Amino acid sequence: MALLFPLFPLAFAAMWIVVSLLLSRMGGWTSLADVYRIDSEDPPGLSRFVTGRFNLINYSSCLRVASTAEHLYLSVLLPFRIGHPALLIPWSDIKIQDPSKGMLGRTASLSVCGVSIDLPNRFLPPNPKSLG
Repeated sequence: MALLFPLFPLAFAAMWIVVSLLLSRMGGWTSLADVYRIDSEDPPGLSRFVTGRFNLINYSSCLRVASTAEHLYLSVLLPFRIGHPALLIPWSDIKIQDPSKGMLGRTASLSVCGVSIDLPNRFLPPNPKSLG
C-alpha cells in the first residue's frame, strides 16, 4: 500500500484528464469547439458559476457565460477546462426553443450544430423570437 501512495497524484491527474475529455465529447463541447473556438480575452459582462446542460451533461455552477446582441460566449472554470476551449457562437447560428421553467429554474433550450444547450433565460438576447 505504501508503494502505491506516491502514484496516487499521477493516477488522479490522469483520471481527471480522461473524464474531462470524455465529458467534453459526450456533451458536444468538442464538436462546437471545431467551429466556434475562440482564443481571446474574456468578454465584458461575464457571469461565473452558471449552471447549464450540454446534451445530457450537466455543468453545475462551473460555466462562464456572457451574452451580447451578436454572440453567446461560453467557457468553463479553470479546473474543468481540459477539453473545453472557450466558445463564441453567433446568435444567428443558434435555434432558440421557447423559454420554460425546468429543473434548472427559468431556462431556455438552445440548439447549435445538433448540440442541445440549456441555459438560464437571462442570457437570451433582447428579442429571442427574431432568431433561429
